[in-house]
Amino acid sequence: MEEAERFGASGVNGTLEVLPDRIIIRRKRAWLALLGQGLRGRKEIAIDQVTGTRFKNATAFMNGYIQFALIGDTETRRGAYDAAQDENSVMFTNKQQPGFEKARELVGLHCEAVRNAAPGSSE
Repeated sequence: MEEAERFGASGVNGTLEVLPDRIIIRRKRAWLALLGQGLRGRKEIAIDQVTGTRFKNATAFMNGYIQFALIGDTETRRGAYDAAQDENSVMFTNKQQPGFEKARELVGLHCEAVRNAAPGSSE
């Protein structure tokens, strides 16, 4: 796999790596990440399991987040509190946001490519 097919962004409570077939979330060992997500150090999500992405912009005073909805998940609507606790989310600062905007764009493109390649999809 070429390096160009990998994209990474580092956030407050972990790093996000986007590949054409999966998303990898790695947790930092900081106490805040441990409190929120426990001891899970790494999580892989298959792109074909992603049904949506929730994105909250960061401000100068509040972190933003990217949160991935998966097949079979129930949707949450409590915003930043849920994102801080959710293993499918990564929080980021205002300065880190451009990397997460690019990650969101890539996830969308990869999800679309998987849907278009699925049997029975129109080409």
